[in-house]
Amino acid sequence: MRFDGQILRGNIDCKSNELEITSIKNIPTQSVLQNSQIAELLEQSEKAIGLHEGFAVTVRDSFPLLLEHDELLKLNTDIQKIQSILNSNN
Repeated sequence: MRFDGQILRGNIDCKSNELEITSIKNIPTQSVLQNSQIAELLEQSEKAIGLHEGFAVTVRDSFPLLLEHDELLKLNTDIQKIQSILNSNN
């Protein structure tokens, strides 16, 4: 299933409980996250939101990308939607 969020884009595989990320902030990338990794990313983003900190994600395992607070909120929303889709298919 195709997912086009505000920050994340990719494909959700409900059978294997995975998210294949194809872009972050319109920057092409290729990464696959298991459901447990998605949950960890959600926890980390919520912690950063609570602390009013910036949040960095790594694109292509070498390019750090800093998300501003408003982008972090959008990322958090994307992750919650992805988790909801994965959890509704279990």
